[in-house]
Amino acid sequence: MTETAHGTKGHSPVPAAQHGAATMRPAELDTLSPNSGQRNGSDERSEFERHLDGISLQRALIDFDVANARVIDLTHRCVEAVEEIKRLRHDLETLRIQHGNVLAELDRTRSTKAYRIAQRIWALRRALDV
Repeated sequence: MTETAHGTKGHSPVPAAQHGAATMRPAELDTLSPNSGQRNGSDERSEFERHLDGISLQRALIDFDVANARVIDLTHRCVEAVEEIKRLRHDLETLRIQHGNVLAELDRTRSTKAYRIAQRIWALRRALDV
């Protein structure tokens, strides 16, 4: 039984047979018999187990490369999205400035005497149905 970070007690995730192996050097781990859990002195690992370990290592490296490529791709897309956001914010600010300029020009136009006269003429035409 081991105590967790919460203060509760639980079973160790490492089986009891592996506790002794954890203190051994990596070179000694290769000489362990898979069945006995003790140092055997002779290499009893079969060629099949070594081949399987090699395949597992290759698969792990491939998985790492795939995950790494995904991280790089996502990072690249994130950087592109940030650049697009900056460009769109700049465009939005430019459009807001242009909109303000157009509204100011409209106010100046509506405040002219010629515009007020034109409005009265159009009001008379509507009233006379011309």
